[in-house]
Amino acid sequence: MPDTSLLNLFHPGTGRIPPYLAGRDVEKARFDAVVRNLSNGVAADGDMIVYGPRGNGKTAMLRHFTDNCVCDGIRPSFLWMTPKNMRSLEDMTRRMANQDKSFLDRFSPIAASLDLGIARFSTEVTVFQRSSFFQEILENRCSRTPVVLIVDEAHNLDPGIAGDLLNASQEIRANPDTPFFLVLAGTPGLVPLLQEADASFWERGDIVELGRLSPEDAADALALPLADAGVSIDREIAAEVAGRAHCYPYFIQVWGDEIASCLHDSKESVVSADTVAKVENKVNKRISTILQCAAG
Repeated sequence: MPDTSLLNLFHPGTGRIPPYLAGRDVEKARFDAVVRNLSNGVAADGDMIVYGPRGNGKTAMLRHFTDNCVCDGIRPSFLWMTPKNMRSLEDMTRRMANQDKSFLDRFSPIAASLDLGIARFSTEVTVFQRSSFFQEILENRCSRTPVVLIVDEAHNLDPGIAGDLLNASQEIRANPDTPFFLVLAGTPGLVPLLQEADASFWERGDIVELGRLSPEDAADALALPLADAGVSIDREIAAEVAGRAHCYPYFIQVWGDEIASCLHDSKESVVSADTVAKVENKVNKRISTILQCAAG
């Protein structure tokens, strides 16, 4: 009989980590190499720019990387942001500074030098020289713990904010002993946005163009989690489902979710052609809804 965890095996959703991250070994090795250096107090050589169409698993991949990163020394602090809380440098600075009081207290001399009480910091940050203070706050945070700043949905950033981030990153990384790493992830619209941003040399960073999985990896993304749950699936059937999902990681998760639910209800432990046929309409409806929402 299949494992009772079938209902929780695949969980397609925004940024959810799949039960098996297939086909991203090269990207993980590149990410881990930077994090390993950071954990030993060494700055990243450049930023990482991750882009690709929706459905290719950018967010899920990065969450998997951060949860399973390889560290030799101090584990970095992973900060996740989205454009909705990055509308200005003040927003970003306030968010970082207010995360912990002991960190904020380190800036009382700066606040005092600008005739601002530390209690007024969060509401009056706009009077600071924004870019220099944002850079200062990042550098001081890095002095406590290595920092990886991940900006998801970065294609929605204001170009000016994107430029501020990239310029601050470049200045911070100029000191090889400042362990900082900036990751920007978004749709292909991220590239023209960065070209518009007032920042140079971003294209010399680690550019990761994330595409669909290979047919073999897409089949593994479906078959291996099912096998771990006690379900048998013929390789040809797994390959057929991968093809119907067009090898998109998110669509594979939708197929897996419907197949696992069907097996749970039928108490079967083998994925057959009949299983695929039973769930096909449900899968197509879910995928069609996703595509319509994305287009709208």
